[in-house]
Amino acid sequence: MGVVKQMATTEQLVKDVQDLKVQHGVHEERISRAEKEIEQLHAENKAIYEISTNVKILAEGMSSVRQDVADVREDVKQNNEKISKLDEKFDNEQEKVKEEITNLKNLPDKTKAVWWDKIVWLIVGGVISASVTALIAALWK
Repeated sequence: MGVVKQMATTEQLVKDVQDLKVQHGVHEERISRAEKEIEQLHAENKAIYEISTNVKILAEGMSSVRQDVADVREDVKQNNEKISKLDEKFDNEQEKVKEEITNLKNLPDKTKAVWWDKIVWLIVGGVISASVTALIAALWK
């Protein structure tokens, strides 16, 4: 038995065309939504890439900041050492100045002591000379 193909009726063809139009509309809407979603994904990917780039730049900046902090710490350490040396030098100079001031304060006393020593020895020498002279004079008589 042979297969007999039946011809579609006009009504059937019109209905099939309408169904195709409905399906076409549904597919167009799905394609449109998919395109919009793809555009959103591209925008989000671009934003993620920008964030990634910014994070990378921040990380590089942090590395630079860490090096700068290390450099500053080294400078502070060196400055503290210099300050310690200057403090020590200042303390030594201060002690020398105090000693010089004390010596200057005591200078009149030392000068007076030297004069008193000279006067005492002058008197002692005079008394001895007078005694020796009197003894010699007494012996020659």
